[in-house]
Amino acid sequence: MTRTSFITIAVIAICVIFAGNVRAHPPWSIAVDRSGQIYFSDLETIWRIDVQGKLSVLRAGVRGRHTHELTIDADGNLYGEDLRYEPATQRFISALWKITPAGDFEYILAPTDSPPKGMSIWKDRSGNMYSVAQPGGSREALILKRTTDGKIIALSGDSRAVDEVQPGVLYSDGMALAPDGSLYIRTGVDTRRVTMDGAITILPRSPVGFAVDAQGNIFGADYVDRRIIKRTPDGKETILLHTPSPWRPAGVALKDSALYVLELRLPFWGALDGARVLKRSSDGTVTVLAALREGKQVPAHISLADTDNWNAIRSERSTLYLIGAGIIALTVAVWYLYRVRFKPRKP
Repeated sequence: MTRTSFITIAVIAICVIFAGNVRAHPPWSIAVDRSGQIYFSDLETIWRIDVQGKLSVLRAGVRGRHTHELTIDADGNLYGEDLRYEPATQRFISALWKITPAGDFEYILAPTDSPPKGMSIWKDRSGNMYSVAQPGGSREALILKRTTDGKIIALSGDSRAVDEVQPGVLYSDGMALAPDGSLYIRTGVDTRRVTMDGAITILPRSPVGFAVDAQGNIFGADYVDRRIIKRTPDGKETILLHTPSPWRPAGVALKDSALYVLELRLPFWGALDGARVLKRSSDGTVTVLAALREGKQVPAHISLADTDNWNAIRSERSTLYLIGAGIIALTVAVWYLYRVRFKPRKP
């Protein structure tokens, strides 16, 4: 066995170890309006749970058209973004849309493969838009503010890099509007609080989806470690909820004293095949409000432990580590036997 072969096998083993954590961008879109209606995306379809608990389709899904995040304004209008890949042109098509409380649909930005720089569904009270962009080279990610007259301002990062930003997808890596008007923006490695006057505070944790209450507490979905974490303004963290495999928390929303969580079903070695919405009441009680499997509703009383065959795998990550470690150990043993024990010696 050559050194190249050994390295190749070792690389394959490492890929096996981390394969279970390599996922496409999930939806982290869940929002609650003033009346208590809940909206969420399973990536393609937009669903609504009304105040009586009835689940219905608000916007039918189209295969390949993805909606990653949602937000609601003070008037109850629901905003979302679309993304799809066009094979004929090998380009991504993006759009922004709005659905009114009456159910009327309209595009804010019609589908295009060249969206204007700085467009997003996230606005402050003055109508300015916020987004995160990655300029070319090794430059730091930029937090962009697009004013109502179309001017682009870099709130963080090298402002000289604004011209290098190319139009791309219109969803963020995670964003939330706080009751005080400030925005919390995930930049990949951390989360940043941006006030209306542009002041920025860097926070250490970087959840996928999150929400902020009037006291400045952050409720974040730890997608990797399957937890919902509350972080107070003084930095104290509390785990509010654990999610068992094959579910992962992705989105979080607040309404009064209740916490609403969007979870995605990601089986061992599999792709996203389900979603559900949990409600955590102020007393810590957790209930399943709605559940989907392969785009169809299933009984909401599915237990938090899940009841399918994947429940036999108690720790997906540990299983992957054991498989990868076994492959590496076997490779080392074969290499040792070949090089030391059985390789013919030169006369």
